Amino acid sequence: MIEQTEFIPLRVVKYKERSLVLTGITPQGRKDFFLNSYIKNKKNKYPFLAYPLPILEITYFRRSHFNLPIVSDMQLVKYSPHVLFSPPTQILLTFLAEIYYAFLRHVDSAIYAFIRSKLFEIFNFQHLNPTWVFVHLVNLLEQLGFGLQKWMNWDKDLELSNTFADTPIGKIHVRFLRLLYHLTQSDHHLNIPPADQMPLLETIIKIFHSHFSSTREIQSMRQMELFFSFFENKTPS
Repeated sequence: MIEQTEFIPLRVVKYKERSLVLTGITPQGRKDFFLNSYIKNKKNKYPFLAYPLPILEITYFRRSHFNLPIVSDMQLVKYSPHVLFSPPTQILLTFLAEIYYAFLRHVDSAIYAFIRSKLFEIFNFQHLNPTWVFVHLVNLLEQLGFGLQKWMNWDKDLELSNTFADTPIGKIHVRFLRLLYHLTQSDHHLNIPPADQMPLLETIIKIFHSHFSSTREIQSMRQMELFFSFFENKTPS
């Protein structure tokens, strides 16, 4: 039986000569798909799979002897052409794809709709500045059930540990805890001093790591410093 769903790929892995394994999220949850061949007449049928976080409409079917649903067709639903020529936006989308892949383990329709709406903001360049990143990640923590309200009146540094293995993750300065709480109450115009941006981002990643068994390093963190540098001495929009 042929089925369809909207799909946001988080990771694309090549398999043998022409096949791909796609891992991503749908309104029904996190899913893997198998694409038997992305080549037709010596050309890539789906060049948009090279873009970070495109929104797709995917058609697929199942075979009893094969574990993964098999893709028969894909269509691009949303991706803004100007994103391809915007280095900071490419950096941000690559970073978010890695965050979603590492930490979006259980996705429902509400979380999918939340992610989808944030991608539309990026594609439309709405409020795109460093504070947008922090507000989005804090709101994502809240969507996943890890709200920050408990730290509203916190008055000391916090030692974080992983809730699964009880292993230490690191210390969070009380100033950053309070700043994170204020981010939950703010819009995208709260000014985060450049010197605080990377430490604050590292703090948020520590909080993610404290709630999930995954301890994988976020490789694209190194590029986020470059993302923030694009906005120095600019007025947030």
